[in-house]
Amino acid sequence: MNLQVVRFIITFFIGFAVWAQANEPAPPHWPIEARRDALWLTAGVDRFPALLNRSDQIKVEGTAILIPDAGKQAISPAQMMFLRESLSEYGWDTLLISPPDWPDLAQTQQGWQLYQSNLLNRLQAALEKAKELPGNKLIIAEGSTAASLLRLYSQGKLVQPDALVVLSPYLPDPELNEEIAPWYGLSDYPLLDVYTPLDNRWASATIKA
Repeated sequence: MNLQVVRFIITFFIGFAVWAQANEPAPPHWPIEARRDALWLTAGVDRFPALLNRSDQIKVEGTAILIPDAGKQAISPAQMMFLRESLSEYGWDTLLISPPDWPDLAQTQQGWQLYQSNLLNRLQAALEKAKELPGNKLIIAEGSTAASLLRLYSQGKLVQPDALVVLSPYLPDPELNEEIAPWYGLSDYPLLDVYTPLDNRWASATIKA
């Protein structure tokens, strides 16, 4: 087998692998209406599903990256699926990503730091994908994911967003949860904090502060 044939075979298999990755189907348990918008993003060795919904308006305001609470999949939170559809009516593309798994050690500093690291990588992958789309970049995050992002932005580990919306932020640990309020004061970007009477006790505990 000569060198040209070997090169052809290698090139073929590399090209096929790239094609297969780009055309990988959505997780089989996802509903049909979500599968058509499914894509896969890569953060290092981590590959995770996302849902891309393009705006149905002529003027596109930008891209809203939606991130559910830890432990949820992209399709599981009803409010995120609602935002995914409704924001398109207001001129926003949306990229709804699955957050990292919530580690068994999550209620310790070590576990939470692991979650933040994985979340950081996933958000950066989503932001890289969002560069292909026009307009501003809005981040909307929920629960412990929202609290983790507040911390990452306060530490300067992420470039400050055009705007951040946090939905009922909390951390399931008393000491960590009390640290959330001061992080708001470190934000130099537009920040909207949303809470509801239905929030869990962790999120409700920080509302006044």
